[in-house]
Amino acid sequence: MMSSGWTDLAIKFADIGMPVPPIPEGKRRALKKMQPDAWCWSTRPDISSDEMYDFDSYVTEIFQGETKDYTAFCHSGHGIGSWGLTFQLVHGPIAFALQNLWGAPYNPRTNDRNVFETYAMARGILTSRPEDMKGRTLKYFIVGSDFHYLRHWESEERHWLRLYQPLTKRELLEMEDSTDSLADPQKLWTYTSFATPLDLLEYWEKEVCESPNWN
Repeated sequence: MMSSGWTDLAIKFADIGMPVPPIPEGKRRALKKMQPDAWCWSTRPDISSDEMYDFDSYVTEIFQGETKDYTAFCHSGHGIGSWGLTFQLVHGPIAFALQNLWGAPYNPRTNDRNVFETYAMARGILTSRPEDMKGRTLKYFIVGSDFHYLRHWESEERHWLRLYQPLTKRELLEMEDSTDSLADPQKLWTYTSFATPLDLLEYWEKEVCESPNWN
């Protein structure tokens, strides 16, 4: 039987001295622990920690606009070094899919700073002028993984974070091959890359929050 989610998650993070994932208060009440012996919590019942770790199917769902609001978090991986914290959130016009290396058997705490900065970035975005975020249509998707790459994420791209926005109607009309986009919904979005979470937060505060097209 699934246990109380948010309290369980908060206790786990307090025990290790880490900040809790930036889950909005309204979603905390619906959070459930999905696996009794694993770090996996979600507000939707069909979440798999293995699929979250693979960083593919759930991310593709968000690009396709096929998922309702939800949040999920897990610690999962395999082998000696490929372990990480994966945080997913769809919250009205903003979504996140963030994955940090963390918790490998022989170096569990080597990436603490990046986790702190990643969650600080997400928390800052969620608390920036929330009253101005109108509607349920997804407008911003923040994606980043320390060790997985999305389709068409160039191998030479060293910036691990991207802020995606849907293409405008004009950009869609100008696409050379609109049929190809049906097979790859990621092509229906444009993006800006960032080297660090704090770079992304600074861009958000200056370029997004102050933009006349915010709404």
